[in-house]
Amino acid sequence: MDEKTETSTSTNDITVVGGYRFDSRADAAKARKELEYISRIKDRLDSGNAAQMQNIYGKLVERKYFTTPVGLNFMHEMRAYIRALAPDADVPFVPVPGRKAASAKVTESPQYVMLSANYDKTKEENVEIKNKSSKMTIVILALIAIIVGMFWIVITSDNLGYFNAEDKVLNKYSAWEEELNAREAAIKQREEELGIKP
Repeated sequence: MDEKTETSTSTNDITVVGGYRFDSRADAAKARKELEYISRIKDRLDSGNAAQMQNIYGKLVERKYFTTPVGLNFMHEMRAYIRALAPDADVPFVPVPGRKAASAKVTESPQYVMLSANYDKTKEENVEIKNKSSKMTIVILALIAIIVGMFWIVITSDNLGYFNAEDKVLNKYSAWEEELNAREAAIKQREEELGIKP
């Protein structure tokens, strides 16, 4: 790849910084900030003074300021330069943030703790709702079974109770009335035969 293509790509794509293409704009923006900081460091740095460079390098390592490949590459170059100026100098290696460190920072953040607590609370509420829902389903099914049973009893019963009570009473009174009318007719006939006048 020639330099012309690389330059045109990096000026058009905002996720490319210092020859690195980042997955997100946020990571690219962080790399741009690190690039600005590197520029300021280079302006103030005396490249012939190994002690000053080692002191600045030590502070950068201690504060873990650089985390993107742009910053880490600068740290690596700075370390190599210090080692070339002072081969006997004790220069720590470039710290590279790992996945464990990144995940630890995330899990310690207040937002993560709050979201985690809300997630746990929501999960507990969902379990409660599921339990109540299953209990309510059982109660509803039991009530439906009772209602169906009542209708079954009413339909299949010979004695329909209240439905036929009025008919039974009317039938009984009409039977008595017929019996009384028959007796009265028999008594009148007997009176006529005996010649008794009412």
